Amino acid sequence: MEYHSFIIVDQRDPHVINEEDLSDESIQAWGGIKELSRELSVYWLPLAPWGEPSYGIWFERWQDNGWDEKSGHFLSLLSQSYTAAFERVEPRTFFNRAKQKIVNRKRLWGLALCVLIAVLFWRVPLRVVAPCEIVPEDPYLVTAPLNGVISEVVVDSGADVARATCWFPMTTGSYWRNWK
Repeated sequence: MEYHSFIIVDQRDPHVINEEDLSDESIQAWGGIKELSRELSVYWLPLAPWGEPSYGIWFERWQDNGWDEKSGHFLSLLSQSYTAAFERVEPRTFFNRAKQKIVNRKRLWGLALCVLIAVLFWRVPLRVVAPCEIVPEDPYLVTAPLNGVISEVVVDSGADVARATCWFPMTTGSYWRNWK
């Protein structure tokens, strides 16, 4: 038993195949099959799930039984049914599209390496939120030798000060008593 592969030039439309529809490499094998069979007639039926012709069915008839218009119409209906079946068996998902695009193993490993590097540089914030209180080890209170509270600073920082100028007024009374 011999096996032949044929390259069909016009794969998108269903039609009866003639020698004009085949590539130059396929014409010699086509001639050999035509000699062995009497009046071979072949009908090409493409299946295009999701609009992309990725499958096809090759129908043969021998002995003066060509393809008429009625048979072509029936096979086009069959093509629609088979296309719908292919779409249900293998639904078009993101992963199926990605699998079709990434055919090469090197590309797949490169993509995995890029994802790994991106994950390594992903910044993860390490924060802990908890109630806390800061307590000094040696607490001490700094006090002035005068009784009173500075209510405001009259002199700006970095300004020149003359002798006997008031830098800040002090008030006595309720501030100190409330603080104790």
